Amino acid sequence: MYIKHNKDTLKQKPSLPLINLISLCTLLTLVFSIISLFSHVHHLIELTSHFKLHYLIASLIFTLTSLYLRQWIKSILLCLCFILNAYFIVPLYFSNHQTIPKDQIFSISPQQQKTKIKLIHLNILSSNRNQEAITRLITQENPDIFLVQEVDNFWHNYLKKLKNQYPYQLILPRTDNFGIALLSKIEPIEIKDFIINLSDTPSIFARFPYEDKYFNLISAHPLPPINVQYFQRRNLQLNALINKFNTDQNPTIITGDFNITPWSSYYQVIESSKFRNARDGIGILATWPANFLFFGIPIDHIFVSPEVKVLSLKTGKSVGSDHLPLITEVELE
Repeated sequence: MYIKHNKDTLKQKPSLPLINLISLCTLLTLVFSIISLFSHVHHLIELTSHFKLHYLIASLIFTLTSLYLRQWIKSILLCLCFILNAYFIVPLYFSNHQTIPKDQIFSISPQQQKTKIKLIHLNILSSNRNQEAITRLITQENPDIFLVQEVDNFWHNYLKKLKNQYPYQLILPRTDNFGIALLSKIEPIEIKDFIINLSDTPSIFARFPYEDKYFNLISAHPLPPINVQYFQRRNLQLNALINKFNTDQNPTIITGDFNITPWSSYYQVIESSKFRNARDGIGILATWPANFLFFGIPIDHIFVSPEVKVLSLKTGKSVGSDHLPLITEVELE
């Protein structure tokens, strides 16, 4: 007996449970992409704003899937969703600020050369005990200034041993994940701890000389938005910190684990200030969580004033912390 098969019947169609799963994921991508636009409404909604890259990737995958399944309405909605999320992601890869091409950095004449500073910012994780990885990081990168957060007594003892390499130190250990430290090869004019906006967590301010001038360096660790109180205090801390140094006429660098991404509405205090993120023109550079960077988000930041030119910025290798180090070289004008 001869049976004629229609070509359509020979095509393998996805099973109904798989189609339902795809539909659910599509719906969640659309919903969270839209909800994340209202991060100013509630602290839980703000948490959804930190995953724009994930929504971008998901919307692309499900757009292609919907096109394959010939679900045209879904395809159009997901395509719009992709464009929406790309609007927030793409600007990080472009910058209006003048930078020096890498191949020209070392071709500048001695008369033109300006002061260059290499910094490492690292949330070290107080429960981390991988001293060897930290030593390796310092040896390989050899920063002029090393800024450390979540310093407890264990890390206090370790950092003190670096006194020969980094003779100028301010180490403030704590047991609550908000210990902080600054280690420097450069002698500061001034170095002190200070409190932002009545918070009980310390920040560090240092002033360093260069040529016949000086520059400011601040390390801060605002609270994580794990509840309404911490969420409000983090926002107040960020605002107070930026406003405090926004009118300072000297080159200023602000580093820290700020527990916020560039896609939160509360990050706009940076956008409306003179400071810019060192990431501008470089990309996302996710720093947390260190061991799951496909799901990572950029919550560690280095903000610079217009007098500071970012020559390079990268993340370092995992050192046992849940954060990756941020490594930058800057030039002071």
